[in-house]
Amino acid sequence: MRGLILALCLSILPLAGSSRQLAAMPAVDLALVIAIDGSWSVDDHEHAEQIRGTAEAFRSPAVRAAIDALPTRRIAVALIQWSRQESQVLSLPWVIVDGGTNAMRLAERIDALGRATRNGGTSISAALARALILLEFCPCSAARRTIDISGDGRNNDGPALEPVRRQAAMAGVTINALAILDEVATLHHYFEQRVIAGARSFVETAVNYRSYGEAMERKLIREIGQVTARRERIPPTASDHAQLSP
Repeated sequence: MRGLILALCLSILPLAGSSRQLAAMPAVDLALVIAIDGSWSVDDHEHAEQIRGTAEAFRSPAVRAAIDALPTRRIAVALIQWSRQESQVLSLPWVIVDGGTNAMRLAERIDALGRATRNGGTSISAALARALILLEFCPCSAARRTIDISGDGRNNDGPALEPVRRQAAMAGVTINALAILDEVATLHHYFEQRVIAGARSFVETAVNYRSYGEAMERKLIREIGQVTARRERIPPTASDHAQLSP
């Protein structure tokens, strides 16, 4: 399985800027890749709102409490910025968030990030491929592995989404999405049908970039809570599963 994923991802995504293999980390309840849209449709102010909103979400008492409620009280987080096929930048290599206190330190690191992608189209497929590579080489054992991708437009650059999406689902990786509806009011439907994948996958929405932080907070609380639900063997509902296109 690992070979299939790497063959697909490496065939569509250059390795420039890949992180070094890190020393082994302890077991975590969730390995989470956050993927932030830096394409042409996102101006500098909107990009800054994504960075600020992500940082504020990790400062949220509810998010920190959700981490503290996990069996190990640990999650691993990496963050990439993405635009066209040739521009996915690892801005935050894997870091362990060991309880709610360390979530505050993570928020400070995210707050300090600047815009890193080159101008270009919207390659959701390449962003997901890069996130899959990161998860494959995450130096920790995770009970659940999730890609958390946000954006304000449809895939319009690089390869088709479906092969990457199917590989994620086959590998047990969940793809969740945050649809920003300021340009395309029905974008959440596209994300539901063409982007998310895996067990209990879902789409969160933000009406605009000003509400991005609140949407990210809701999303993180739900994602972290799903780990506990899985460990308690709560059966999924039909709405919790992505329906992959035939």
